[in-house]
Amino acid sequence: MRAPYGSQLRRLFASELKAAGLPFVEVKPQPPDLWPGERAYVYKTPASIWQWLVLAPSQKDDSFRLDLGWSRRQRFPQVGRPSAEAPAEAIECVEYFCELGQLSSEARPWNIDAFLRTAKARDILSAMPGALQSDPSTRVLVSIRACMQQLHAVGLPFLARVA
Repeated sequence: MRAPYGSQLRRLFASELKAAGLPFVEVKPQPPDLWPGERAYVYKTPASIWQWLVLAPSQKDDSFRLDLGWSRRQRFPQVGRPSAEAPAEAIECVEYFCELGQLSSEARPWNIDAFLRTAKARDILSAMPGALQSDPSTRVLVSIRACMQQLHAVGLPFLARVA
């Protein structure tokens, strides 16, 4: 991911996560299992299950994906991303990861420039008065807001079934 998008992606995702009131906090230092630019966020549930979000910018283009999962061992899951099991078969797994896009038919990963040409992006942009589509932070924010909508619609309910 190009530098103007990468730094904006990490900053704006953290800001949107906090604004949404979600209990996930960024892990520092980051787990060693992450690629450069990726960020991990954890929610340590009262049931001692650690739920995870991993923001994963592409190393090849201007896109990103959001991985989500859990560990019943109170650590960063020691499994592949995504795990071998399909989401429908994962509830009993001790540790698990999937791409948010695996839970619905929506786009995965989010290609920032291509997404801006969609009707959904235009709807999100129209709700941002004064935002300039040419501004890199606006371009990234539109994709993040679509990602957050999908997280609320299918990602969080999926994680809630585990907790």
